Amino acid sequence: MSAVFRNTVLQALPSAERLQLQLASLDSAAVQDLADDFAASLPEFDLLLGLPGTEALMNTLARLRGVPAMVIPLRAHQTKVALPVEGSGAVAVLVTHLLDSGIPELQGLLFAAHHGLEVPVVAAAVERSSGLGRTRLELLNTKVRSAIPVADTPRGLCEERRTPHVA
Repeated sequence: MSAVFRNTVLQALPSAERLQLQLASLDSAAVQDLADDFAASLPEFDLLLGLPGTEALMNTLARLRGVPAMVIPLRAHQTKVALPVEGSGAVAVLVTHLLDSGIPELQGLLFAAHHGLEVPVVAAAVERSSGLGRTRLELLNTKVRSAIPVADTPRGLCEERRTPHVA
């Protein structure tokens, strides 16, 4: 990854609130940088699903990969929604800005399962390593691809120096 997105994230640290604000208002250069990274590293997929607020990243990545994209209506996981691809057996990637507890991502996986989609990977712009998101998702056999992991410290957030064990 080039330094554009990384520098954007590091400027917001150590404040968790500033990080969330920064992720919600990424400039086009940072979005393009992150989308380029994900386009090169994600496995093949048929559809991009994005949590609300990820539209810029999701649409840029969809354009790079040539696949359709849609924002998940999180409250509508029990309601059938028209998908831009055939649902049964299609492979999707879930895009999120910040993987922390994993609860919004689990709601996204529930939506996907309800529509017959397989989601083998969640692409997270930033992952909070102290959150349970990665653990919750990996227990469901969903891999996490995060661009920048951050850690909680007594002084606030900092870039994670440890890397997760990948089997």
